[in-house]
Amino acid sequence: MKILIIEDDDAKRDEIRDFICSLGVSRENVLTARDMAQFMARFDSEVAICVIDLRLPAYDGAGPERNGVGILQAIEQAGSRARLLAISAYPAEFEDIRPQFERRGCMLVDFEQRPVWRNVLRQMVIEAQRQERLAFLVFCALRTERAPYTGMTELEGEPVFKDNLARYDISIAGQRGTVIELPRMGLVDAAVTAGQCIEKFKPKVVAMSGICAGFAGRAELGQLLVAELAYEYQSGKWTADGFTQEPYQAPISENMRIIARELRRVDI
Repeated sequence: MKILIIEDDDAKRDEIRDFICSLGVSRENVLTARDMAQFMARFDSEVAICVIDLRLPAYDGAGPERNGVGILQAIEQAGSRARLLAISAYPAEFEDIRPQFERRGCMLVDFEQRPVWRNVLRQMVIEAQRQERLAFLVFCALRTERAPYTGMTELEGEPVFKDNLARYDISIAGQRGTVIELPRMGLVDAAVTAGQCIEKFKPKVVAMSGICAGFAGRAELGQLLVAELAYEYQSGKWTADGFTQEPYQAPISENMRIIARELRRVDI
C-alpha cells in the first residue's frame, strides 16, 4: 500500500507524513510530490490514498495555483479507486469546488482542523490495510491442476478459504500471489471468478495453469504446446432433444504465432 501526499509546503507535508507514519505505515511507502509534474510521475495503481492540496505549482519553480482540481480530474481519468482527502490552508475556496470533490468522495478539510483530518486519515489507513492486494493470480480448473503448487515447498504456500474462494497463497521472487481453484470448468465460471478476483486483488499478472494433452508419439511430457485454435465447448443451444454443441473457435494472434515459431529455433 502506497500513500501519496501532494503538498508544496514543506512544514505541512512533513506534519502529514509524520502522522501517517505514526499509524504504522512504513516511511518508504509514503510518497510526496511538490507540484503537478511530480504527481504525474509518482501516481500509479499502487497508490491507495492521496492527500491533495488545493493550491499547487504546475511545475518546479512555478507559482501555486488551484491545481488540486486538476489532480482530482487526473485521478478520475486514470480510473483509480484511491481514497482521497483534500487538506488546504485556504478554506475560503472550498465552497465553489466542494461539489466536484464530494462527488468523488473526497472530503475538504482546513489544515488547522487537525483532529478532523487526522481522524479521517486514520480511518482511511485502516480501510486500505484491510484491502488485500496480490501481485499475481493463477487460476486452475481442477484440483489435480493445482496439486503441483502444493507440493513445492519453496513456494512457501498455505491454503486459504476466504470470500468463497479456494486459494493456495504462494510467494515467488518475493512477490505474494495465490493459486485459485475455479468452482467449475468452463469459460463462464472462469470469466466470472477471474473478473471478481481482478477487481478485488488488483494483480499485476493473471495466468491460467492446467493440464494439456498431446497425441502419443507426437508430443513429449513437459513439452510446450501452442494451440492455433482454442475451442469453447460450452457454446451451443439447448433444445427438447438436449444440448447441441456449436464450439466457438478463437485463433491465436499473429504475434503469438510468430513468437511460437521463434521459440522452436531457440533451445529452451
